[in-house]
Amino acid sequence: MTVTDKGGNNTVDLCDTTVQRDLKVTTKDGNDTIVIKSGSQVDGKTSLSPGHGNNTITVDDAVIGGAFVFKGGNNVDIFNLERDGNGAGPRTTFMSKTSFKMGKGNDILRIGRAGSDGESATSDDKVTLDGGKDNDTLLADPKTQAGGPNDNLFTQTPTVKDFENLI
Repeated sequence: MTVTDKGGNNTVDLCDTTVQRDLKVTTKDGNDTIVIKSGSQVDGKTSLSPGHGNNTITVDDAVIGGAFVFKGGNNVDIFNLERDGNGAGPRTTFMSKTSFKMGKGNDILRIGRAGSDGESATSDDKVTLDGGKDNDTLLADPKTQAGGPNDNLFTQTPTVKDFENLI
């Protein structure tokens, strides 16, 4: 499934949706919103590439079967992973390589929320968290966890670079 916009402020919202192959979302200049949530599942690769603008991306209670790549544009990108869904819901699960490349701008990557079992992420493969240029913030505990509620569970310790603020 491929979604491409021609510019402007746009919203792509996948709620309780199954994509049996690859998902590619590309937006142009504008303040865009991309949402994958509420039991959505992508069986193939996922590529999210918002264009230049102040973009907001939310992934919550989802399963990503293939490689996942997020490539942010210029300006401010805010990526909320397991921050807005059902606290009693399932964790978002990445079953292959996962890469967040925030791009240029004062970006924010938020992973999980303390105090809520269903608001955490898991990965069975390599995870790369790259803040890109400018003053970027990572709000998460990106270390491999032993398990338990509220932990982001990564089978391999993520590679973290170019985040000036680690919270």
